[in-house]
Amino acid sequence: GAVELSGRATPWGRAASGPGPAGWSVDLAVDRLEAREAAGFAAPALFRGGRILAEAIPAERRLELTSLELPAAFDDAGPLRLHAEGLATLEEAGPRLAMRFGADGFGAEALKRAWPVFAAPGAREWVEENVAAARITGMSGAFWMAPGETPEVTMEFGFEDLSGTILDGMPRLEGAAGTGHVTLARFEMAFDAAQTTPPGGEPISLAGSRFVIPDLGVDPPAAAPVTRGEGRLADLLALIDQPPLRLTRRLDADLSGIEGRAEVEARLSFRLLKDLDVDDVGVAASARISDLAMTAPGDGPRIVSNDLALEATPEAFRLWGGATIDGRPAQVAWTERFDASLPPDRRRDVSATLTLRPADLAEFGLSPGLEMPRGRISAQVQLTGAGFGDGFAVDADLGPAALRIAEIGWEKTVGEPGRLRVSGRIADDGAVTLDAFDLS
Repeated sequence: GAVELSGRATPWGRAASGPGPAGWSVDLAVDRLEAREAAGFAAPALFRGGRILAEAIPAERRLELTSLELPAAFDDAGPLRLHAEGLATLEEAGPRLAMRFGADGFGAEALKRAWPVFAAPGAREWVEENVAAARITGMSGAFWMAPGETPEVTMEFGFEDLSGTILDGMPRLEGAAGTGHVTLARFEMAFDAAQTTPPGGEPISLAGSRFVIPDLGVDPPAAAPVTRGEGRLADLLALIDQPPLRLTRRLDADLSGIEGRAEVEARLSFRLLKDLDVDDVGVAASARISDLAMTAPGDGPRIVSNDLALEATPEAFRLWGGATIDGRPAQVAWTERFDASLPPDRRRDVSATLTLRPADLAEFGLSPGLEMPRGRISAQVQLTGAGFGDGFAVDADLGPAALRIAEIGWEKTVGEPGRLRVSGRIADDGAVTLDAFDLS
């Protein structure tokens, strides 16, 4: 690089030993400073109109940097004005340096230009490739080094109006604001506000999300972002189905008519490499679902819930909680296993525990032969087979119900033990075929 300085050095005091001043007050104008790639920058960086105020004490081999103001002349990247202060001493074992630095508001492009390539390079590369635009509201940091010690660097910054991506293939972040923290070992951004919009959907709030590179010493470094989203359930399901995640499409079920809202947390892990495949990304998503309304696949019953839990990983999908099924209170559970080595009929478990009424018996082909004058039946209904409704199994506790089968002269009173086990199949036209019937 090259530097052009002008100014003065004013002596002060008298040296404790020998002739000469005790020190010098330095006031220099930085007329021009060009830092080239060899100095650690991705492209030549030009600074003009700066100023250095310092105190030099030769006998102590000590330099006190009172103030450094260094405006950058980035014509294509916007303004950036660095400031710093610190202390440097030259000891027998080597130099010791402690410095604080910072900058006021500037743009993302100026940050990329001024960020040395040797300082937290994994974090710098991620910012270079994934942050399309942002305003850095303020930046402050510190640098420390001493003989025989590992240097330390820390930097804090605020940002707003950020747009970019967390992971290639995922929808773009817009309007993000928050704070960041960088050391030589770790990089983290916390989003106080952000939103994204899946294809064909509505905006999803991502406030509370974080992007973390926990160990910058690994090559290539691994990212461990935590994405928190709040919005329409259909949009959040679409979000976690974008490449390379592709979580919900593995269900092989039509969820287009689903309604509701959800709060989702997705924990990701992936190496900072290009062209990641689904197998290169670790993901575990969980959600709380409210205001759910849907028709079960296969023209099944209407399901409504205000409190369902969801978990999804590349290995399995699970949904459970309280709901109403065609108006009847129930506990529901749906599990999908994505292990291709399993037989098709073992990959899906769908069950509901609910209270049956006389009309419900008719739906399973059990009435009018089986009558329930009063009481109730607590039953667990399980769907079996590779598809929804291919088969069913019912295990019912008849104790709380008064029942009778007039044709065979059988009846029981409320409180008398009883058990009903039924299994069968449901055809595409709704016809029910019973495979087993056991009443005790």
